[in-house]
Amino acid sequence: MFKNWQPFTATNNTINMIRNIINLLILVILFTSCKSEKKCSDYKLGNFTYVNQTLSDWKIFRNDSTQIETSKSTGIEVNGKVTWKSECEYEILYVKTNHPKLQKMIGKKVEVKIINIRNDTITYEATSDTIKMESKMVKVK
Repeated sequence: MFKNWQPFTATNNTINMIRNIINLLILVILFTSCKSEKKCSDYKLGNFTYVNQTLSDWKIFRNDSTQIETSKSTGIEVNGKVTWKSECEYEILYVKTNHPKLQKMIGKKVEVKIINIRNDTITYEATSDTIKMESKMVKVK
């Protein structure tokens, strides 16, 4: 019954093919496990600039409870209290400014929802009783 049975003998081509498959699997595992996808929490703190051309002069500093927006060219500053409502949504209550024409912002709330993250750029929707806009912000390193 087993007289003609021969053990499997691997050829060099077979061995090379198996090595290539194992190396490919190792690379796939390394690349997929090492990928660090950005999350909304990565944007709770830091320095930012607006991508929108009309707002590109402004720089933003945010810590866990405060946001300070400053015009680089005029020095106008607007301070807000930040309250995170969820992982990707927060509210800014404007509390102080150094410019008389922006005093009307004091006490105003803006609801912000991060809707997309790509590299160091977030796309967000901002809504208040006077505005509804979508824009982008870049985290500055």
